[in-house]
Amino acid sequence: MSLTKATITNLDTKKVIKCLFNPTEYTIARTNSWQRSTKQGNNVGKLDFTGGGSRTMTVELFFDVYELGEDVRKSPAKL
Repeated sequence: MSLTKATITNLDTKKVIKCLFNPTEYTIARTNSWQRSTKQGNNVGKLDFTGGGSRTMTVELFFDVYELGEDVRKSPAKL
């Protein structure tokens, strides 16, 4: 098991937090849009693809500074 260095950047303040990245689980999702067209006399309308949405990535990060002996909430930039 190896850890990769990663950074998290606050886009408003430009503050950068360094962390090690080795997620055990992550999810990438994308939505698609469909529209049902209705025609007189049909029970079920035809589905038309109207486009794809943006992708999202969900990951849980665990910040650990045990070896530094510090509170991660007070000094996350030292990771």
